[in-house]
Amino acid sequence: DQAWYQVLVNGVSTRVHDVEGLPSGMEILADLNEFSSHKYDWASQPRWLGSANDLEHKTRGSVILAFKSEADALHAIEHSVCVFGQLCSAHRFEDVRRLRTCDNCCGLDHTARICTKPKRCGVCGSNDHTTATHSCDQMECEFYSTSRPAGSHCEHTKLKCPHCKGEHAMRDPKCPVWQRRREALCKPQHKAAKMGGAPKLQRTKSRAAMKDAAKASGSKEQTADTTGDEGEAPAAKPKKRKDNKGKGKETA
Repeated sequence: DQAWYQVLVNGVSTRVHDVEGLPSGMEILADLNEFSSHKYDWASQPRWLGSANDLEHKTRGSVILAFKSEADALHAIEHSVCVFGQLCSAHRFEDVRRLRTCDNCCGLDHTARICTKPKRCGVCGSNDHTTATHSCDQMECEFYSTSRPAGSHCEHTKLKCPHCKGEHAMRDPKCPVWQRRREALCKPQHKAAKMGGAPKLQRTKSRAAMKDAAKASGSKEQTADTTGDEGEAPAAKPKKRKDNKGKGKETA
């Protein structure tokens, strides 16, 4: 598998002379290759952040660049990127997938449309009803009411998380299970699928990690230069041994 290193470039012009409509990834790539002083090793074509409809009425947008090496990603971040004659800032890009929840069983790995599991409430943990059909046992009490702040509920229901059994409803940011699932979607690194398939989108490496990798790569090159012409290691220094009088003598 091949790692991808992505950066987000902000302030890219969406309207370019001699280009009809929104510039394509191929047109952006051609401009970068022609006018950039640094030769990048690309992992894929650039892509806009957002759809063409989202960018239709905007003069500038953000573009995601994908590199095969950490050194190229770090170079773009530190020196910025020139796109269509404009110097644009570049930053580490995090591509985080949305955490899905099932409205039927409260599962975190699928949606209700394909769910075959028993129903479960994300408010009280009951198996008698779903989250959407939860209601208060108190007469004339609306569990969700327009008289209360958005998203808040009445004080009669005893909350029980269906995941951690804690005293809160599903999707609560404090839920440890919810937190772990979100973190699992942010693990390093972009991995391109074999045989040219689409990559699994996860978090890119941090700027500090990319710097460490670049330094380590430089250290390996220096170590290789210390070998002899034939690739042999330098001759070792002669060792000393002590004679009967305790004086050191050199040995071959």
